[in-house]
Amino acid sequence: MRFDAIFLDKMVFVSGFYEALLQEYGAEYLHKYRVNLRKIYAYSEIFCYEIDPISAKEFSKFLKKIIKPTSLLRDLDLFCIEIDSFAITAKSKKHLHVSCEEQRKPLLKEMQSETYKKNLYELEHIFKNNPLFENEFDEQNSYKLLVATSQTLLGAFTSITQETTPKDLHKLRIQFKKFRYALELYDEHFSHDKLSIMFDLKALQDIFGTLQDNEVRKVLLNSCGGKMDIEEKNLLRDGFEKNIADAREILMELARECDV
Repeated sequence: MRFDAIFLDKMVFVSGFYEALLQEYGAEYLHKYRVNLRKIYAYSEIFCYEIDPISAKEFSKFLKKIIKPTSLLRDLDLFCIEIDSFAITAKSKKHLHVSCEEQRKPLLKEMQSETYKKNLYELEHIFKNNPLFENEFDEQNSYKLLVATSQTLLGAFTSITQETTPKDLHKLRIQFKKFRYALELYDEHFSHDKLSIMFDLKALQDIFGTLQDNEVRKVLLNSCGGKMDIEEKNLLRDGFEKNIADAREILMELARECDV
């Protein structure tokens, strides 16, 4: 199967969920829209980059422009869902909800703009017109790429220390996520020859997610919680910091287990 066929298949879902978002915004629609875009991104980064690095890099840069506004929207969605569970006053909860809605408005406006719609239209036509995507999704080469990628990731993962920054952990999380999407595509097409990998992708996804979610909560608490009581704000921040510290300990233990 050619890459253009694989990507155009994903574009059906992208277009469908985008139209749903234009009709009525919903966190679940946004999530599914993002997942399909990120799968296209992952497939290109891992499989197509090896074929034509320059074209693949240009494509990734273009696709990231489309994905970018959805990232903060997703962060805001998750934060808004969690607000009512925070141990703070009803007044503070209301303030956080209002602040989140204010931050969401310009992002939604960007996604509804003619420029954004034009970029989505161009994305589909890139698949139809770029020779890069006329290449076959080949089993043997894909297997070799996934093996090499898993070894690189294992080396990076087992090198994690207490000094590894949140930014670097987030970058590693993205690399693991790209690998997981690429592995799923491989298994979907060549399920008779599954890869054996040295780490638990589900466990890693969960713990990396906990780390990033709490880092994002701290950022959004600062940007949305300007009028909150300072003691409430500090209590929330302390809770987020504890979640991060606990998650880092689990991550370090997983890294040590993989390094045996």
